[in-house]
Amino acid sequence: MNLDHGKVSIKIDDNIIIVHLVGEFNEFGAKNYSSRIKEEVSKFEGKPFSILVNLLDMLGGTPEAFKEVDELNYWLSKQNLLKKARVIKSVATLSMVQTLANSKAKQIIGDFEEYEQAITWLKSE
Repeated sequence: MNLDHGKVSIKIDDNIIIVHLVGEFNEFGAKNYSSRIKEEVSKFEGKPFSILVNLLDMLGGTPEAFKEVDELNYWLSKQNLLKKARVIKSVATLSMVQTLANSKAKQIIGDFEEYEQAITWLKSE
């Protein structure tokens, strides 16, 4: 039986990990997301990378899911992460992410309403 809630798709574009999160996440879905990100980061073998997180279709998450994401963000801040872009239109979702997963404050983060704006920012110096 699959206990994951929330769907994650990940692709790589040059040195950018592109993530699309869909639905509502529970602890198990967030753990799946976390382990998949760590796997992708390991493929860079210490080289600099950026992340784009598309949150347009994310509906929310349990407190346990946000705790897992907070731990992931803390781990990411110790890696060779250049920048993180979030594509998000919902003020409520943005507030929830900022409040419940706050360790990412150690990261350079840009928030965008359009995917192309986020990619352009990540690819800029």
